[in-house]
Amino acid sequence: MLNRRFVVAPTLALIAVATLASGCGSHGSPTSADTDDLCAPATGAGPAVPGPNPVGGGPGGAPAGPVLQGLGQAWQAVNTLAAQYELRETKGAEVETAKVKFYFKKASKYRYEVAQHTASIKNGSTSVFDTRSRQITSRLGGIASFVPIKGTLDDARSKSVRGWTLDQTDYATQVEMFLAQGAAVTQGPAGGAPTLDLQRPARYNGSIELVRATLDPQKMLPVSIEMIAGGQVVYKKRFTGIQVNPSISADKFSL
Repeated sequence: MLNRRFVVAPTLALIAVATLASGCGSHGSPTSADTDDLCAPATGAGPAVPGPNPVGGGPGGAPAGPVLQGLGQAWQAVNTLAAQYELRETKGAEVETAKVKFYFKKASKYRYEVAQHTASIKNGSTSVFDTRSRQITSRLGGIASFVPIKGTLDDARSKSVRGWTLDQTDYATQVEMFLAQGAAVTQGPAGGAPTLDLQRPARYNGSIELVRATLDPQKMLPVSIEMIAGGQVVYKKRFTGIQVNPSISADKFSL
């Protein structure tokens, strides 16, 4: 993710693509309904934020324990991960969208390949970063691709429109946030996707009322993550093509 306010000269830009895509909306097989839902700005009062629920159960009455246990077991088995995501993030009139393929290696290495992005980032740009060392290296798409750009996750240029750093919104951080803090659970229809609701997570300094994750009922890993503030969805990320423990060479995480 890259804040457009800092992209005056493309050769100076870091591509921090954590909240990155201009191709919007697919969940499983893309549909027009999915696309409209992801790309349209939030209107009206937005989704209702549920009241506090004990970790033992959500509004639907489903016990949280088995769902969180399933997520925990699935995540513990992950050593590497590859997937695509599509994202829409807003702050007032500012909108950032992205379509990104990412690779992850425990415990902290990422590679983001930008397929489509709002005007601030060239298509074909790539970033690699480590959430422990907080170092990021990027190569822009186009004629500047031969020039590596180095920085840190704290650089203003590497933040999203809401000011979040890559390690606030990366896949591992968000999965582990649900596991560490506990979450209320709404169980979908029999055999359907369970939903985890986490209220006012400390990681976002009180700016987010609710974080909601929908899990793949087979993989038990998130396929959708939403954040709600002021009754509006201000962040929505959908994951497709999730591969658990694919073979990823070490040089994938260097540029």
